[in-house]
Amino acid sequence: LALPYLVDLPRVRQLIAQEAGRALGRPVRFDSLSVSLFPLPAVEIQKLTVAEDPRFGPAPFLTADKIRLRLKLRKLLSGHVEFSEVRVERPNIRIVNDAKGENSLSTLGAAAPPPGSPRRSGDGARSAGAATIAISEIRIRNAALEYETRDRSNRSTGRYEVVGLSLDVNGLGSRTLTVSGSGTVRPGDMGLKVRAEVGPNGASSVLHSKVKGEVSIEANDLTPLSRAVLGDHPTLNGAFRGSLALSGTLGKLEGNGKIESASITAKAPRKGCPPPEVRSLTVERVSIPLVVAPGRAVSQPMALRVAGGTISLAGTLAWQPALTLTLREIAVEKVGLAPILSGYLCQGYAVDAPLGLKGDLSGPLAEGLFLKQLNGSGQLKIGAGKVTGPAAVSLFSALIQIGGVLSSGLSAESLSALAPPPSLSFEEISATYAIKDGTITTQDLTYLSRQLRVRGAGSYRLPDQYLDFDVVGETGRGKMRAKIVGPAQSPSIRPSTKSVKEVESALQRLLKGLAPR
Repeated sequence: LALPYLVDLPRVRQLIAQEAGRALGRPVRFDSLSVSLFPLPAVEIQKLTVAEDPRFGPAPFLTADKIRLRLKLRKLLSGHVEFSEVRVERPNIRIVNDAKGENSLSTLGAAAPPPGSPRRSGDGARSAGAATIAISEIRIRNAALEYETRDRSNRSTGRYEVVGLSLDVNGLGSRTLTVSGSGTVRPGDMGLKVRAEVGPNGASSVLHSKVKGEVSIEANDLTPLSRAVLGDHPTLNGAFRGSLALSGTLGKLEGNGKIESASITAKAPRKGCPPPEVRSLTVERVSIPLVVAPGRAVSQPMALRVAGGTISLAGTLAWQPALTLTLREIAVEKVGLAPILSGYLCQGYAVDAPLGLKGDLSGPLAEGLFLKQLNGSGQLKIGAGKVTGPAAVSLFSALIQIGGVLSSGLSAESLSALAPPPSLSFEEISATYAIKDGTITTQDLTYLSRQLRVRGAGSYRLPDQYLDFDVVGETGRGKMRAKIVGPAQSPSIRPSTKSVKEVESALQRLLKGLAPR
């Protein structure tokens, strides 16, 4: 009954507002303050708001429905107001990261005076009389943490959040804090757990305090994350888990560890292809060693198994200033192309042969931009096998037939009468290539077989699958030059002027031989 009379609420209100503002360097407001008796005596703050640094927008940095500051009864009975524990219910925290790599956390406490500086006569502790803040524990429940990245034009480039976040901070006032918590990361619905030590204290700012601990992540299915990053197609299925050892400072956390999955399956619908309409491809034994730094995650060289072969690569996933994937040191060995090109992609230029490749790739993961802004380079060599894709079979068969016309003097009408073979065997396909803004160019494409030898130079646009190649084909009986241009599924073959003259000459010789004597 005496508790409300022992707590001078106006002084406590002034103390909390001023001391919190000093510590955070931001204006702090709340709707009301009252004394609560149950379950334990406490001061309750309703509707707390902590303002944002104006450089990062007008929205508040933190809002909370209710905060309970538990009172120390012994101190209260002796005439002093002190708090032992803070419990924060349903707070919403918003962190903005700009194009320079600075975020709204970095300016917390910037306006606070340095440790040890004298307080002014009107400061909180003095105006609140016997009230002091001496908190040893903080309990946060049902929190939502939002993280947003922005580009140089201050436009949002990515948004991530942790929901259902529970966080316990112990040891306030001691040299080292212990932090433990759990939540769910979205997009991706990944379970997150963290346990860390922060300190020792003495840093110029809380954000400069050293951190040591571990964070673990786990997801039963990659589908929500893949849809957020890649769109509806393809979708990635498979469970994964990982752990990272934390280091660095609270403002610039770093992590070192790995993510593992027994298998990850990519699925995508392929309209206009033979059943099944939804095609899939599985990557096995996924183990990704990671180093996470502010704004990016870097993978050390790793090895994957797919289609009977291995792929080794290193990569970087950057989310600031924009979500970008970079793959480097790519090395492909004996990967079967049939399961990928025919089984999964239903590609018209599919071949059944082993692939060897070395190169690198980089592109933004924003929906619709990856193929348009893809860049990279490399060398590929496809071993002996067969051309199985219908578009490739038609193309190479036409080149063989045109070469036959040039060398034997057959009439041009005979081309339509010759049916292309069901498949074409070859000894090797090789090329050195470069990719710039989604267009692949090569100057040394080579196709070798017993029937045909082709050398080509040109380009292939990935977004609209448009071919533009100059080729020289040799059939063993003659040589012809042609330009292959148009949509990849049905390009036109235009013999060069020299080749056309050779056809005309061959036809003239044929007609002269058939003329009556």
